[in-house]
Amino acid sequence: MAYIAVLVIPATTIVEHYVADPEFNTIYIRSFAGLVGSIILFRKRLPKLLRDNFDLVWIAIATVVLPFCFGLILTLNAALTEPGSSFSPIWIYQYLVALFIFVQLLHSAYLAAVLWIVATLVLTTALVVVADPNLIALKEAWVLPLPVYLTALIVGSLANRNVQMVESEKLKAASAIGSNIAHELRTPLASIRILSRAIQKYLPVLVDTYQKALERSQATAGIGWNQVAELRMVCKTIEGEVDYSNTIINILLENTSNAPIESRNATEFAASQAIAEAAKRYPFNNSSEQQLLEVYIHNDFLVRAPYVLIVHVLFNLIKNGVLYGRSAPSGMIRIFTGRSRGRNSIIVTDNGAGISESLKLKVFDRFFTTTEAGQGAGIGLSFCKMVMEGIGGEIQCDSREGEYTTFRLLFPEIN
Repeated sequence: MAYIAVLVIPATTIVEHYVADPEFNTIYIRSFAGLVGSIILFRKRLPKLLRDNFDLVWIAIATVVLPFCFGLILTLNAALTEPGSSFSPIWIYQYLVALFIFVQLLHSAYLAAVLWIVATLVLTTALVVVADPNLIALKEAWVLPLPVYLTALIVGSLANRNVQMVESEKLKAASAIGSNIAHELRTPLASIRILSRAIQKYLPVLVDTYQKALERSQATAGIGWNQVAELRMVCKTIEGEVDYSNTIINILLENTSNAPIESRNATEFAASQAIAEAAKRYPFNNSSEQQLLEVYIHNDFLVRAPYVLIVHVLFNLIKNGVLYGRSAPSGMIRIFTGRSRGRNSIIVTDNGAGISESLKLKVFDRFFTTTEAGQGAGIGLSFCKMVMEGIGGEIQCDSREGEYTTFRLLFPEIN
Protein backbone atom coordinates (compact mmCIF):
# COMPACT_ATOMS: atom_id res chain seq x y z
CA MET A 1 0.00 0.00 0.00
CA ALA A 2 2.78 2.41 0.94
CA TYR A 3 4.86 1.72 -2.16
CA ILE A 4 1.82 2.07 -4.41
CA ALA A 5 0.92 5.37 -2.76
CA VAL A 6 4.47 6.76 -2.86
CA LEU A 7 5.66 5.49 -6.26
CA VAL A 8 2.73 4.46 -8.44
CA ILE A 9 0.00 7.04 -7.74
CA PRO A 10 2.16 10.15 -8.40
CA ALA A 11 3.71 8.48 -11.47
CA THR A 12 0.29 7.98 -13.06
CA THR A 13 0.18 11.73 -13.62
CA ILE A 14 2.43 11.11 -16.63
CA VAL A 15 0.20 8.31 -17.92
CA GLU A 16 -3.03 10.31 -17.64
CA HIS A 17 -1.76 12.90 -20.13
CA TYR A 18 -1.63 10.14 -22.77
CA VAL A 19 -4.94 8.44 -22.01
CA ALA A 20 -7.01 11.47 -20.95
CA ASP A 21 -7.05 15.23 -21.11
CA PRO A 22 -7.06 16.39 -17.48
CA GLU A 23 -8.76 19.68 -16.73
CA PHE A 24 -6.27 20.49 -13.99
CA ASN A 25 -2.87 19.23 -12.84
CA THR A 26 -3.54 16.25 -10.53
CA ILE A 27 0.09 15.94 -9.40
CA TYR A 28 -0.64 17.89 -6.21
CA ILE A 29 -3.43 15.57 -5.10
CA ARG A 30 -1.46 12.47 -6.11
CA SER A 31 1.63 13.72 -4.26
CA PHE A 32 -0.51 14.35 -1.19
CA ALA A 33 -1.77 10.74 -1.43
CA GLY A 34 1.84 9.54 -1.65
CA LEU A 35 2.83 11.63 1.37
CA VAL A 36 -0.02 10.21 3.46
CA GLY A 37 0.75 6.65 2.30
CA SER A 38 4.43 7.02 3.23
CA ILE A 39 3.41 7.11 6.91
CA ILE A 40 3.06 3.31 6.69
CA LEU A 41 6.76 2.99 5.88
CA PHE A 42 7.67 4.79 9.10
CA ARG A 43 5.08 3.12 11.34
CA LYS A 44 7.75 1.79 13.74
CA ARG A 45 9.03 5.33 14.34
CA LEU A 46 5.66 6.90 15.03
CA PRO A 47 4.80 8.16 18.54
CA LYS A 48 3.75 5.36 20.88
CA LEU A 49 0.10 6.45 20.87
CA LEU A 50 -0.07 6.09 17.07
CA ARG A 51 1.86 2.79 17.10
CA ASP A 52 -0.50 1.35 19.69
CA ASN A 53 -3.51 2.41 17.60
CA PHE A 54 -2.08 1.75 14.17
CA ASP A 55 -5.24 -0.05 13.04
CA LEU A 56 -7.04 3.30 13.24
CA VAL A 57 -4.13 5.07 11.55
CA TRP A 58 -4.22 2.48 8.75
CA ILE A 59 -7.97 2.98 8.24
CA ALA A 60 -7.49 6.76 8.05
CA ILE A 61 -4.62 6.41 5.54
CA ALA A 62 -6.61 4.03 3.32
CA THR A 63 -9.61 6.41 3.38
CA VAL A 64 -7.55 9.47 2.46
CA VAL A 65 -5.47 7.78 -0.25
CA LEU A 66 -8.28 5.92 -2.02
CA PRO A 67 -11.87 7.28 -1.88
CA PHE A 68 -10.90 10.83 -0.85
CA CYS A 69 -7.98 11.60 -3.19
CA PHE A 70 -9.38 9.76 -6.21
CA GLY A 71 -12.83 11.19 -5.50
CA LEU A 72 -11.28 14.66 -5.39
CA ILE A 73 -9.58 14.07 -8.75
CA LEU A 74 -12.91 12.91 -10.19
CA THR A 75 -14.81 15.89 -8.77
CA LEU A 76 -12.36 18.61 -9.88
CA ASN A 77 -12.01 17.17 -13.36
CA ALA A 78 -15.79 17.14 -13.70
CA ALA A 79 -16.26 20.61 -12.21
CA LEU A 80 -13.59 22.17 -14.46
CA THR A 81 -14.77 20.53 -17.69
CA GLU A 82 -15.53 23.21 -20.28
CA PRO A 83 -19.28 23.61 -21.02
CA GLY A 84 -20.14 21.67 -24.15
CA SER A 85 -17.05 19.43 -23.81
CA SER A 86 -17.40 15.73 -23.12
CA PHE A 87 -16.39 14.47 -19.69
CA SER A 88 -13.78 11.69 -19.88
CA PRO A 89 -14.95 8.44 -18.23
CA ILE A 90 -11.33 7.57 -17.33
CA TRP A 91 -11.78 9.45 -14.02
CA ILE A 92 -14.84 7.34 -13.17
CA TYR A 93 -12.95 4.14 -14.00
CA GLN A 94 -9.98 4.93 -11.77
CA TYR A 95 -12.27 6.06 -8.94
CA LEU A 96 -14.22 2.80 -9.24
CA VAL A 97 -11.00 0.76 -8.99
CA ALA A 98 -9.87 2.79 -5.96
CA LEU A 99 -13.25 2.26 -4.30
CA PHE A 100 -13.20 -1.51 -4.86
CA ILE A 101 -9.65 -1.79 -3.47
CA PHE A 102 -10.71 0.32 -0.48
CA VAL A 103 -13.50 -2.11 0.42
CA GLN A 104 -11.13 -5.08 0.08
CA LEU A 105 -8.58 -3.49 2.40
CA LEU A 106 -11.00 -2.65 5.18
CA HIS A 107 -12.73 -6.05 5.46
CA SER A 108 -15.87 -4.36 6.84
CA ALA A 109 -18.86 -3.40 4.71
CA TYR A 110 -20.38 -1.03 7.28
CA LEU A 111 -17.12 0.76 8.03
CA ALA A 112 -16.29 1.09 4.31
CA ALA A 113 -19.74 2.53 3.55
CA VAL A 114 -19.59 5.07 6.40
CA LEU A 115 -16.06 6.21 5.54
CA TRP A 116 -16.98 6.44 1.83
CA ILE A 117 -19.91 8.73 2.68
CA VAL A 118 -17.72 10.87 4.96
CA ALA A 119 -14.94 11.12 2.36
CA THR A 120 -17.47 12.05 -0.34
CA LEU A 121 -19.06 14.78 1.78
CA VAL A 122 -15.67 16.23 2.71
CA LEU A 123 -14.34 16.32 -0.86
CA THR A 124 -17.42 18.23 -2.09
CA THR A 125 -16.09 21.23 -0.16
CA ALA A 126 -13.45 21.52 -2.90
CA LEU A 127 -16.17 22.90 -5.17
CA VAL A 128 -15.94 26.15 -3.19
CA VAL A 129 -12.71 27.03 -5.03
CA VAL A 130 -14.33 26.47 -8.46
CA ALA A 131 -15.94 29.66 -9.70
CA ASP A 132 -18.45 28.14 -12.12
CA PRO A 133 -18.53 24.33 -11.78
CA ASN A 134 -19.89 22.29 -14.68
CA LEU A 135 -23.03 20.79 -13.10
CA ILE A 136 -23.75 18.56 -16.11
CA ALA A 137 -20.28 16.97 -15.88
CA LEU A 138 -20.67 16.62 -12.09
CA LYS A 139 -23.94 14.81 -12.70
CA GLU A 140 -22.14 12.46 -15.12
CA ALA A 141 -19.37 11.92 -12.54
CA TRP A 142 -21.48 11.31 -9.45
CA VAL A 143 -25.23 11.00 -9.97
CA LEU A 144 -25.43 8.73 -13.02
CA PRO A 145 -22.69 6.26 -11.93
CA LEU A 146 -23.91 6.21 -8.30
CA PRO A 147 -25.50 2.73 -8.71
CA VAL A 148 -22.15 1.49 -10.03
CA TYR A 149 -20.32 2.89 -6.99
CA LEU A 150 -22.83 1.25 -4.67
CA THR A 151 -22.43 -2.02 -6.58
CA ALA A 152 -18.66 -1.86 -6.07
CA LEU A 153 -19.23 -1.41 -2.34
CA ILE A 154 -21.72 -4.28 -2.18
CA VAL A 155 -19.71 -6.71 -4.35
CA GLY A 156 -16.51 -5.95 -2.46
CA SER A 157 -18.31 -6.42 0.86
CA LEU A 158 -19.79 -9.75 -0.28
CA ALA A 159 -16.36 -10.95 -1.35
CA ASN A 160 -14.99 -10.03 2.09
CA ARG A 161 -17.94 -11.69 3.81
CA ASN A 162 -17.42 -14.94 1.87
CA VAL A 163 -13.73 -15.01 2.83
CA GLN A 164 -14.60 -14.35 6.48
CA MET A 165 -17.31 -17.04 6.46
CA VAL A 166 -14.88 -19.62 5.06
CA GLU A 167 -12.31 -18.66 7.71
CA SER A 168 -14.95 -18.85 10.43
CA GLU A 169 -16.15 -22.28 9.31
CA LYS A 170 -12.58 -23.57 9.16
CA LEU A 171 -12.00 -22.28 12.66
CA LYS A 172 -15.19 -23.91 13.96
CA ALA A 173 -14.28 -27.21 12.32
CA ALA A 174 -10.73 -27.15 13.68
CA SER A 175 -12.04 -26.22 17.13
CA ALA A 176 -14.61 -29.04 17.08
CA ILE A 177 -12.03 -31.63 15.99
CA GLY A 178 -9.55 -30.32 18.56
CA SER A 179 -12.16 -30.49 21.33
CA ASN A 180 -12.97 -34.12 20.48
CA ILE A 181 -9.31 -35.09 20.39
CA ALA A 182 -8.70 -33.22 23.65
CA HIS A 183 -11.57 -35.08 25.33
CA GLU A 184 -10.20 -38.44 24.17
CA LEU A 185 -6.70 -37.56 25.40
CA ARG A 186 -7.80 -36.24 28.78
CA THR A 187 -9.47 -39.57 29.68
CA PRO A 188 -6.28 -41.70 29.58
CA LEU A 189 -4.36 -38.86 31.21
CA ALA A 190 -6.82 -38.89 34.11
CA SER A 191 -6.35 -42.66 34.41
CA ILE A 192 -2.58 -42.23 34.45
CA ARG A 193 -2.91 -39.65 37.23
CA ILE A 194 -5.10 -42.01 39.35
CA LEU A 195 -2.69 -44.93 38.86
CA SER A 196 0.25 -42.70 39.70
CA ARG A 197 -1.37 -41.62 42.96
CA ALA A 198 -2.13 -45.25 43.80
CA ILE A 199 1.51 -46.20 43.19
CA GLN A 200 2.66 -43.15 45.15
CA LYS A 201 0.79 -44.44 48.19
CA TYR A 202 2.77 -47.70 48.44
CA LEU A 203 5.98 -47.13 46.45
CA PRO A 204 7.86 -45.26 49.23
CA VAL A 205 7.32 -48.25 51.56
CA LEU A 206 8.67 -50.65 48.93
CA VAL A 207 11.66 -48.40 48.21
CA ASP A 208 12.49 -48.04 51.91
CA THR A 209 12.19 -51.80 52.42
CA TYR A 210 14.43 -52.51 49.43
CA GLN A 211 16.97 -49.92 50.59
CA LYS A 212 17.14 -51.49 54.07
CA ALA A 213 17.49 -54.94 52.49
CA LEU A 214 20.42 -53.65 50.43
CA GLU A 215 22.06 -52.21 53.54
CA ARG A 216 21.77 -55.59 55.26
CA SER A 217 22.93 -57.44 52.13
CA GLN A 218 19.58 -59.23 52.06
CA ALA A 219 18.80 -58.20 48.46
CA THR A 220 20.60 -58.46 45.16
CA ALA A 221 21.78 -55.06 44.01
CA GLY A 222 19.77 -55.14 40.80
CA ILE A 223 18.75 -51.55 41.36
CA GLY A 224 21.45 -48.98 42.03
CA TRP A 225 21.31 -46.20 44.61
CA ASN A 226 20.66 -43.61 41.90
CA GLN A 227 17.70 -45.60 40.58
CA VAL A 228 16.32 -45.94 44.11
CA ALA A 229 16.47 -42.15 44.52
CA GLU A 230 14.73 -41.69 41.16
CA LEU A 231 11.96 -44.13 42.18
CA ARG A 232 11.11 -41.84 45.07
CA MET A 233 10.35 -39.03 42.64
CA VAL A 234 8.90 -40.99 39.73
CA CYS A 235 5.24 -40.49 40.69
CA LYS A 236 5.65 -36.74 41.07
CA THR A 237 7.36 -36.71 37.68
CA ILE A 238 4.43 -38.63 36.13
CA GLU A 239 1.91 -36.21 37.64
CA GLY A 240 3.98 -33.28 36.41
CA GLU A 241 3.96 -34.72 32.89
CA VAL A 242 0.18 -35.25 33.08
CA ASP A 243 -0.29 -31.62 34.14
CA TYR A 244 2.00 -30.44 31.36
CA SER A 245 0.16 -32.59 28.81
CA ASN A 246 -3.16 -31.07 29.87
CA THR A 247 -1.62 -27.62 29.53
CA ILE A 248 -0.41 -28.42 26.02
CA ILE A 249 -3.93 -29.62 25.13
CA ASN A 250 -5.29 -26.28 26.37
CA ILE A 251 -2.72 -24.43 24.29
CA LEU A 252 -3.58 -26.44 21.18
CA LEU A 253 -7.25 -25.59 21.69
CA GLU A 254 -6.30 -21.92 22.00
CA ASN A 255 -4.68 -22.19 18.55
CA THR A 256 -8.19 -22.36 17.13
CA SER A 257 -9.74 -19.70 19.34
CA ASN A 258 -9.63 -15.93 19.50
CA ALA A 259 -9.12 -15.72 23.26
CA PRO A 260 -6.93 -12.71 24.11
CA ILE A 261 -3.43 -13.58 25.28
CA GLU A 262 -3.60 -10.67 27.74
CA SER A 263 -6.18 -12.60 29.78
CA ARG A 264 -3.60 -15.22 30.83
CA ASN A 265 -1.36 -14.76 33.86
CA ALA A 266 2.12 -13.56 32.90
CA THR A 267 5.29 -14.40 34.84
CA GLU A 268 8.89 -13.26 34.55
CA PHE A 269 11.46 -15.79 33.42
CA ALA A 270 14.75 -15.99 31.54
CA ALA A 271 14.60 -16.52 27.80
CA SER A 272 17.14 -19.33 28.18
CA GLN A 273 14.77 -21.13 30.55
CA ALA A 274 11.98 -21.26 27.95
CA ILE A 275 14.44 -22.38 25.26
CA ALA A 276 15.81 -25.16 27.48
CA GLU A 277 12.26 -26.31 28.28
CA ALA A 278 11.28 -26.38 24.60
CA ALA A 279 14.45 -28.24 23.58
CA LYS A 280 14.03 -30.78 26.39
CA ARG A 281 10.34 -31.49 25.88
CA TYR A 282 10.07 -31.33 22.09
CA PRO A 283 9.09 -34.81 20.82
CA PHE A 284 11.85 -35.52 18.31
CA ASN A 285 11.23 -38.67 16.27
CA ASN A 286 14.77 -39.95 16.75
CA SER A 287 18.24 -38.98 17.95
CA SER A 288 19.31 -37.78 14.50
CA GLU A 289 16.52 -35.18 14.55
CA GLN A 290 17.53 -34.14 18.05
CA GLN A 291 21.09 -33.58 16.84
CA LEU A 292 19.81 -31.01 14.34
CA LEU A 293 19.14 -28.56 17.18
CA GLU A 294 21.85 -26.25 18.53
CA VAL A 295 21.29 -23.56 21.18
CA TYR A 296 23.50 -20.49 21.72
CA ILE A 297 22.79 -18.24 24.71
CA HIS A 298 24.70 -15.02 24.01
CA ASN A 299 22.92 -12.37 26.08
CA ASP A 300 20.18 -13.79 28.23
CA PHE A 301 17.27 -11.52 29.16
CA LEU A 302 14.01 -11.50 31.10
CA VAL A 303 10.65 -12.10 29.47
CA ARG A 304 7.27 -11.18 30.99
CA ALA A 305 4.66 -13.46 29.42
CA PRO A 306 2.66 -16.65 30.03
CA TYR A 307 5.55 -19.09 30.26
CA VAL A 308 3.92 -22.10 28.63
CA LEU A 309 2.79 -19.99 25.65
CA ILE A 310 6.35 -18.90 24.87
CA VAL A 311 7.49 -22.54 25.15
CA HIS A 312 4.75 -23.52 22.74
CA VAL A 313 5.78 -20.76 20.31
CA LEU A 314 9.28 -22.25 20.33
CA PHE A 315 7.73 -25.71 19.82
CA ASN A 316 6.11 -24.47 16.62
CA LEU A 317 9.32 -22.92 15.31
CA ILE A 318 11.36 -26.02 16.14
CA LYS A 319 8.72 -28.16 14.43
CA ASN A 320 9.00 -26.09 11.23
CA GLY A 321 12.79 -26.22 11.40
CA VAL A 322 12.77 -30.02 11.79
CA LEU A 323 10.21 -30.43 9.00
CA TYR A 324 12.16 -28.41 6.45
CA GLY A 325 15.69 -28.73 7.84
CA ARG A 326 15.96 -32.52 7.81
CA SER A 327 15.67 -32.56 4.02
CA ALA A 328 18.67 -30.25 3.62
CA PRO A 329 22.10 -31.82 2.93
CA SER A 330 23.49 -30.38 6.16
CA GLY A 331 20.27 -29.73 8.04
CA MET A 332 20.61 -27.66 11.19
CA ILE A 333 18.30 -25.68 13.49
CA ARG A 334 19.94 -22.98 15.58
CA ILE A 335 18.40 -20.93 18.40
CA PHE A 336 20.13 -17.72 19.49
CA THR A 337 19.36 -15.22 22.21
CA GLY A 338 20.58 -11.65 22.34
CA ARG A 339 19.85 -8.31 20.73
CA SER A 340 18.38 -8.06 17.24
CA ARG A 341 17.31 -4.81 15.60
CA GLY A 342 17.69 -3.01 18.91
CA ARG A 343 15.43 -5.36 20.91
CA ASN A 344 15.73 -8.45 23.09
CA SER A 345 15.17 -11.39 20.80
CA ILE A 346 15.14 -15.13 20.34
CA ILE A 347 16.19 -16.13 16.82
CA VAL A 348 15.30 -19.52 15.38
CA THR A 349 16.93 -20.29 12.05
CA ASP A 350 17.29 -23.32 9.80
CA ASN A 351 19.08 -23.99 6.52
CA GLY A 352 16.17 -25.83 4.93
CA ALA A 353 14.18 -25.17 1.77
CA GLY A 354 13.45 -21.52 2.58
CA ILE A 355 10.35 -19.53 1.67
CA SER A 356 9.70 -17.69 -1.57
CA GLU A 357 9.10 -13.92 -1.56
CA SER A 358 5.47 -14.39 -2.58
CA LEU A 359 4.77 -16.76 0.34
CA LYS A 360 6.58 -14.78 3.06
CA LEU A 361 3.65 -12.36 3.25
CA LYS A 362 1.25 -15.25 3.97
CA VAL A 363 3.13 -17.41 6.48
CA PHE A 364 1.37 -15.82 9.47
CA ASP A 365 -2.11 -16.07 7.93
CA ARG A 366 -4.37 -18.53 9.73
CA PHE A 367 -4.89 -21.82 7.83
CA PHE A 368 -2.15 -21.02 5.29
CA THR A 369 0.22 -23.96 4.89
CA THR A 370 2.57 -25.37 2.26
CA THR A 371 2.87 -28.81 3.87
CA GLU A 372 1.16 -31.94 2.66
CA ALA A 373 -2.21 -32.94 4.06
CA GLY A 374 -1.91 -34.34 7.57
CA GLN A 375 1.38 -32.58 8.34
CA GLY A 376 0.00 -29.18 9.32
CA ALA A 377 -3.22 -27.19 9.59
CA GLY A 378 -1.74 -23.73 9.06
CA ILE A 379 -2.46 -22.47 12.57
CA GLY A 380 0.99 -22.75 14.18
CA LEU A 381 2.60 -19.53 12.94
CA SER A 382 -0.64 -17.56 13.23
CA PHE A 383 -0.74 -18.65 16.88
CA CYS A 384 2.89 -17.54 17.31
CA LYS A 385 1.97 -14.12 15.95
CA MET A 386 -1.08 -13.90 18.23
CA VAL A 387 1.05 -14.72 21.28
CA MET A 388 3.87 -12.30 20.44
CA GLU A 389 1.55 -9.41 19.67
CA GLY A 390 -0.50 -10.26 22.78
CA ILE A 391 2.54 -9.67 25.01
CA GLY A 392 3.51 -6.48 23.18
CA GLY A 393 6.21 -8.10 21.06
CA GLU A 394 6.59 -9.04 17.42
CA ILE A 395 7.53 -12.00 15.22
CA GLN A 396 9.36 -11.47 11.94
CA CYS A 397 10.22 -13.85 9.13
CA ASP A 398 13.30 -13.60 6.93
CA SER A 399 14.04 -16.24 4.33
CA ARG A 400 15.80 -16.96 1.08
CA GLU A 401 14.43 -19.75 -1.05
CA GLY A 402 16.74 -22.77 -1.14
CA GLU A 403 19.02 -21.37 1.58
CA TYR A 404 17.51 -20.56 4.98
CA THR A 405 14.54 -19.41 7.04
CA THR A 406 14.86 -17.23 10.14
CA PHE A 407 12.17 -16.27 12.64
CA ARG A 408 12.84 -13.44 15.09
CA LEU A 409 10.87 -13.19 18.31
CA LEU A 410 11.21 -9.59 19.48
CA PHE A 411 10.25 -9.00 23.11
CA PRO A 412 9.34 -5.76 24.93
CA GLU A 413 11.92 -4.43 27.37
CA ILE A 414 11.50 -5.11 31.09
CA ASN A 415 12.79 -2.32 33.34
